[in-house]
Amino acid sequence: MSKVTSSLDVIATTCNDFNRNVKELLNTYGEQLQWVNNSDIRVTKRYIRRLVDVDPTSLINGIGPYLLKYGDHITNEDDKFFLETDFTTDIKMYYIPDPTVATSKRLESDIRTTITMVERAKKKYVQLDKHGKSNIMVVLSDMLSDYCKYRMHVDKR
Repeated sequence: MSKVTSSLDVIATTCNDFNRNVKELLNTYGEQLQWVNNSDIRVTKRYIRRLVDVDPTSLINGIGPYLLKYGDHITNEDDKFFLETDFTTDIKMYYIPDPTVATSKRLESDIRTTITMVERAKKKYVQLDKHGKSNIMVVLSDMLSDYCKYRMHVDKR
């Protein structure tokens, strides 16, 4: 029983760490990157807080696979790749994993908003100093590690 409990504890702790890192990115860099206006940042923070309250695994399950997909670029702090890559397909897949499902106008609007936010963040990212850029990559790397640890323990169950 202690093995199960310890695995559950690791999963819970890892999700908490991951969620804290997402919040840190928003708190530290959301306004600097101005990926959305200040009222949108507040709404986004509130949404994430509520989402995590309802399901602490939602962020790690939603974001983690993309961190893993781009893990080598994160680990190597290859910001050139992130700045030059078009993430439209990934963003659409995040919202609509099954392309045969019809989308609503609201969902299409959310997709366009996310694409705009990503493009805006790229433009602002290049204006950060080297320390700021490195810190973002460190947080992303921590999130990648958390996701790998999480998957390892979830897959064991």
